[in-house]
Amino acid sequence: MDCFKNAVFQCPGALFYLSDNGSLKLRDGAKYYLLKLTSKGVHIYAASLGLQSYSDCLPSISDLLKDAGLSGLFMEQIFTDLTDLSRNLNPEETIFFTAKANTARLLSEEGWHTYIFSFEASEKKLYVPENVAILNSYSQAPESSRKMSYNKQEVWDLFDSDRQPLGLTCLRNEKYPDGMYHLVISVWIRNSQGQFLISQRHPDKFYPLFWECTGGCVAAGETPLSTVVREIKEELGLTVKPSEPKLVYQTRREEFKDFYDVWLVNMDVDLHCLTLQKSEVVDAKWASFEEIQALDQQGLFHPLLSYYKELLPKLKSEAPNLI
Repeated sequence: MDCFKNAVFQCPGALFYLSDNGSLKLRDGAKYYLLKLTSKGVHIYAASLGLQSYSDCLPSISDLLKDAGLSGLFMEQIFTDLTDLSRNLNPEETIFFTAKANTARLLSEEGWHTYIFSFEASEKKLYVPENVAILNSYSQAPESSRKMSYNKQEVWDLFDSDRQPLGLTCLRNEKYPDGMYHLVISVWIRNSQGQFLISQRHPDKFYPLFWECTGGCVAAGETPLSTVVREIKEELGLTVKPSEPKLVYQTRREEFKDFYDVWLVNMDVDLHCLTLQKSEVVDAKWASFEEIQALDQQGLFHPLLSYYKELLPKLKSEAPNLI
């Protein structure tokens, strides 16, 4: 089944196992499998199917997911019996994961696409119908070819805390689990007189009419450098070669769950040559460090760029090694 809308996990056994110290641990590969499903728009559900011992554990599932770094993932509904499951979901659009052979048999008889996640099934030679797949890890689990309809919304790639790509995406303003980050860039354009090209935000944007340098989020499939080139072109109508921007500062911002890169471009350009992006920018000007400070003191400079106080004085004739 290569295209499904729903994934149901009989909890806790399908997602968690009992460790030697008696605590429940997330099964190997489960975290990234869940994230891959949600990134494709697959709906995630939990089920107990009448097993009292499982039902007792269900209230703590959200806490267990949070401990596993999946605080942004929500089980949309908990199904307590097969009737409840059948009433709400279509078997032809759903896959079901369980760790119980009897549950697997019952579901397969009712036409559900069923996967049993249990070493016991093979080790104890339990009877499992031929149409039930036995999984040893979530790396063997099916990945839906279904794709979310983004409706032209901004899509970001997600990275782990070491800035390694996770192969996952999210929409702008969409919640995603702690420990994951997207990429953001800012670029300071400096002329030969040591002034910086700053622009004024559109009144309909957050921080309306505040002054700032050019910047934006790195879209899915882009690199920070390609985003620098794109943002300068989109917001100011200027063309720069990929060899021109120099990376001068990097940080990881936990409060925004992003990696933030700052770039420098040396360029002399007449303001009359600018083509401002009407939906984003209403004005632009060259400003010295002191003039930017004055705007800041008047409450007219973007507060998230406060690092400029330390960075800009260090940007002399050549981009310094500040990383």
